[in-house]
Amino acid sequence: MKESALAGIDDDIAAANQFIREVYLPRHNVRFAITPAEIGSALVPVTKSQWRGVPRVQAERTVAANHTVPTAAVTG
Repeated sequence: MKESALAGIDDDIAAANQFIREVYLPRHNVRFAITPAEIGSALVPVTKSQWRGVPRVQAERTVAANHTVPTAAVTG
């Protein structure tokens, strides 16, 4: 928001999207992008046996009318 305000963009969504695409993201990527240490996905499949011994809390919860999910009460 601050970047777009400094660029003089207020309520024009098309101008804001163009600013993000053409100005903000290229500068952001130059500053923060890094080359990954390894090629490929960091997400790897695991077997059920690898999850044994991992502590967890399993609780049934319901989505509230305001579309939130209350935190589970941890007992024990």
